[in-house]
Amino acid sequence: MASLSKFVFPAIKCLTLSAALALSNLAAQRSLSPLFGSVAASANFSTIWMTSLYIPTTVPSSFFKSSKVASNMLMALSALWSLAPVILYRAGSTFSKGGKEAVFGPVWTQVAMSAPVAALCSALVVRWSEPIQSSMPNGPMGSTMYVAGLLYLSTWLMEDYFWGHLRQGDFDGLITNCNIFLFLGVAASILAVFESFSGDDEPTPVAPTPAPAAPSSKKSSTKSTSGKTVKVETPAPSYTYAKSSQFSFTKLIPLLVSPLFLSITKSQRPCSSPTYPYATGPNNSLRVLAANESISGVITVVEDHGHGFRYLRCDHSLLGGVWIGDQRTKGMQTITTTEPGSDETKEFNDPPGGWDVNGERLGDSIYSAFVLQEGIRLFDRGKNKKVYSSEAAESSDDGESALVIGLGAGIAARSLALHNISTTILEVDPAVHYYAQQFFGLPSLPGNHYSTELTNILEIPNNSPQTYIMDARKYITKRAELMKGMRPVKESLRYDYIVHDCFSGGMVPTHLFSVEFWEDLKVLMKTDGILAVNFAGKVGSKASRAILKTLEYSFDKCRIFHDQMYDPEKKRTTDDEFLNMVFFCTQSPEISMDFRNAVPSDFLNSYLRQHVFSTFDWREVKPEEVVGTLPDKDKMTPQERTIQEDEEKFLLLTDQQNMLGFWQKESAIEHWTLMRSVLSDANWEAY
Repeated sequence: MASLSKFVFPAIKCLTLSAALALSNLAAQRSLSPLFGSVAASANFSTIWMTSLYIPTTVPSSFFKSSKVASNMLMALSALWSLAPVILYRAGSTFSKGGKEAVFGPVWTQVAMSAPVAALCSALVVRWSEPIQSSMPNGPMGSTMYVAGLLYLSTWLMEDYFWGHLRQGDFDGLITNCNIFLFLGVAASILAVFESFSGDDEPTPVAPTPAPAAPSSKKSSTKSTSGKTVKVETPAPSYTYAKSSQFSFTKLIPLLVSPLFLSITKSQRPCSSPTYPYATGPNNSLRVLAANESISGVITVVEDHGHGFRYLRCDHSLLGGVWIGDQRTKGMQTITTTEPGSDETKEFNDPPGGWDVNGERLGDSIYSAFVLQEGIRLFDRGKNKKVYSSEAAESSDDGESALVIGLGAGIAARSLALHNISTTILEVDPAVHYYAQQFFGLPSLPGNHYSTELTNILEIPNNSPQTYIMDARKYITKRAELMKGMRPVKESLRYDYIVHDCFSGGMVPTHLFSVEFWEDLKVLMKTDGILAVNFAGKVGSKASRAILKTLEYSFDKCRIFHDQMYDPEKKRTTDDEFLNMVFFCTQSPEISMDFRNAVPSDFLNSYLRQHVFSTFDWREVKPEEVVGTLPDKDKMTPQERTIQEDEEKFLLLTDQQNMLGFWQKESAIEHWTLMRSVLSDANWEAY
């Protein structure tokens, strides 16, 4: 039993420390995402901490055998973990200023925090695994390099496990970055005390036993006696590490480390607990209304009074925003009314963005991309089209239904609902949905079905508002599977419009852009239905080309439009220009994909909608601008034709072959730089 515990307890301690390091790595990357975005925060992280694991292998193993050294290393870990949120926030804010260090900013920050953490963890594992190493000096475990490699493998597997459950929302609201670091700091300080009491103390020489020693433990010497040389075998000195049995208050010092640094961390950003709203930034011009560390990242609502708008952000990406202030919330039309029995007249001017839950007026969207998505209603839908004359006062969409994949601030979803289109919302993050309702005018419609589970999804008619908090692929796949089994499929279960906007942080979820996803989505669409897909990137990039190629593979027709500020004198696009684009597609060959004339009711009292809906021609991006001018296949040689066909297959995104995430990494860095030019450093540091 004693021999078993000699190996079991060290193994348990090593695995526990590996799990702690995995949590630390996860929290370290998530902590930098609001400042650098998830791509830049994780780009070189694996190289940094993996390299740091091997630093202790360059130190003689005897250095780690003292319990004082192990206890001191745990105290250092406790201090680093307790201060980690502040270190990462301050260092990250420093290196991200000016929008110039998207690549090296996270590197320097993690070198200051995560690298020493990994090195200390590796050193402790080397110490704790010493009984195992000594039992097999000639085996793989006898090498500290091998031990460091095992630590890397186990930590990597655990980190991947934690990431998976985090993305599924299993730890929502429970495991925040601050909570992770503070828990690890307290645990390390307690373990330091146990290590100082139960570990070994200074090495003590032990007299050699009479038994013959192994050849490797002896030193040979010669002595001359009476002219004769005699070889004498001298046993090599050996040491034992005596158990520390005396109680000392100094061994309780590690318990003071964590509370000391925790008090500092809890009083400073980002771990302080402010009362919302609170003011920050230059001259207190920024007002943070709410913030929550959720599934997608840190979700924050901020008002910038210096520029007059309110925005919703997820980490280092804007999900939407609206103008605020008296001048910027006035709509196109002012209605004058007179109260019955009174000569007093009153003027009403409904704000384009509606009202938040506190009754504050909201103006137009700060981004025209969300209004551009609303153009989905204006397409000529063939034989089922509604005909509007330019003189018509109102349009009616009664009886139609829409599916919105990715809510953002709810600009497009609100507009569809106001046009009496029954709208189903798929949003993976509950905080995003809540803030859209609280601060951005998303209506909470009577009878709305709100669910986080796929129960009875075909029993709820499309004319009943629905909200599902889950990954869109899960909903689409399940609903398509059920509908394929119906004979015949009820047309009321299909959608007229689908708005697909999942772009965040310079990236899109690749599993929502594959052929298999689009094929399932088509099952949910009416034959003459319209799809709008939002994507931001370089016009001629491989990512843009792949998305267009895949959409054209699954749908009959597609048209592309951008959201840039209207300038009739400016050339619309170049192949290296970073644009926010909306792809409109249909599966019906009968639809001309032409826009009808917009009428006043389409504008919802918004100047921005009137402007965007009247400039569609200028905003169009031709397919050849995305994919380039393709040569005539009839004029190609067989070899050129083969190369062309292989490239087209390579660009086709499937569940088995999907390079979209890899192609977006470069554009994600450019998106970070672009966002730093849109908002000041102070805006990005306010969360």
